[in-house]
Amino acid sequence: MRYFINNENEDIPGDNPIGIELSDALEKIDMFVMNGENFIGFENEGGDSIQFSGIDDEWVIDIPTFKDGDYNDSKEADVDILHVKDIVTCFFNGMPIDDVILKSDAKYKK
Repeated sequence: MRYFINNENEDIPGDNPIGIELSDALEKIDMFVMNGENFIGFENEGGDSIQFSGIDDEWVIDIPTFKDGDYNDSKEADVDILHVKDIVTCFFNGMPIDDVILKSDAKYKK
C-alpha cells in the first residue's frame, strides 16, 4: 500500500504516493491533525484509493469512483477514528474497493 498526505509537517502528492506498512499508516492516522483542509489517503496495488479529512474529531472518508477508467464522482461518509483504522486495515489487507464503500456506508456527494 502507498500513502499520500497533506498537512503542516508532510506533503506527499496523490499522484506520487510512497509505500507504507500498516503499522506506520495507523500511527499516521493517530498523529493526523485535522483542520478541514488537510488530508491523508491510501492507494492499493490496483490503483484504488481512499482519502480521509476532517475537523476536530469528525473524520470524513472520500472514495473516488471511476467509470470506464475516468473519474466519475466520489462517495463520502462521516466516520470515527476507530472506523477509519478498521477501513484502512481492511483496505491494506486487500479488501476490494466496492466492499470498502459498503463497509464505510459512503454515499455519492450531493
